[in-house]
Amino acid sequence: MNRQELSSGIKKLMLETGASGCGFARAEKLQREYEFLKRWVSHEFHAEKTYLEQNPELRADPELLVPGAKTVIAALFNYYNQDTLSAKQQYRISRYAYGRDYHMVIKEKLNIIADYIRKTTGSLNTRIFVDSAPIFEKAWAQRAGLGWIGKNSLLVNKDTGTFHFIGIIVTDVELQYDTPVEEQCGTCNLCVEACPTGALVGPHELDVRKCISHLTMEQKNPLDASLKEKLNNFIYGCDLCQEACPWNQNLKPCIDKPFQLSESLNMMSKEDWENLTEEKFLEITANSAMRRVGYQTVKRNIDFLKEI
Repeated sequence: MNRQELSSGIKKLMLETGASGCGFARAEKLQREYEFLKRWVSHEFHAEKTYLEQNPELRADPELLVPGAKTVIAALFNYYNQDTLSAKQQYRISRYAYGRDYHMVIKEKLNIIADYIRKTTGSLNTRIFVDSAPIFEKAWAQRAGLGWIGKNSLLVNKDTGTFHFIGIIVTDVELQYDTPVEEQCGTCNLCVEACPTGALVGPHELDVRKCISHLTMEQKNPLDASLKEKLNNFIYGCDLCQEACPWNQNLKPCIDKPFQLSESLNMMSKEDWENLTEEKFLEITANSAMRRVGYQTVKRNIDFLKEI
């Protein structure tokens, strides 16, 4: 099997797992992203995410993670669901948490591809990544021809907008590389303007300390009273900058069942949320990314917003 046939076979199989796109990039050091990260961290925009201070060299150079790395495979998985919760419940949850925890789902899918590569090529070093190691997922997806980094710092794809998960495979097998995509945001600044807390301090630059996703998920201190009107009823995550993006206005909902709205979340009412017990939280977040932040954080957010 030649390189072109192998590349086509991998893409075909990836799409069969439910991916909406797949591309390949040459494994090499990402110097520009490395320098951006160092500067971004020096401004303390990373908030309590101290892990971003560690091992910047690993993030920039895939060969330090996978010896002999030649190709970075990037895949997108559409998770777009229409926002059917807020009208019924008032409280809002970021769409990426509507279904099963994407870490588990995408790992299962990527393992199919990794096994195929090993069996077909005899690869000695093929490793999958789903937010599981220091690697620039969005930068590799851009280099693999799957989109561009938008002004909200998210990867924009013409078909899935920004509502997609990114899965990465790094392999010591050389494949047929795709052409990187140049930014196509133009003069549009809607995502930056849509952020009520001013977390997007400039195009492509996010101050995590002000980001609603961070505030509702990772900040452990009490929320400042000035945020009440700004959270837009989000009790977990935030989609505001994505909802403002023109590339997200005519999306097709995901067809992959694991990422569709779970019945347990759909059944929740406003009153159910406000009377949430830890037992009920554990029930409705089984296999959900929401489980990661814990009951106390979600309950704090609900109690904070009750008085609005």
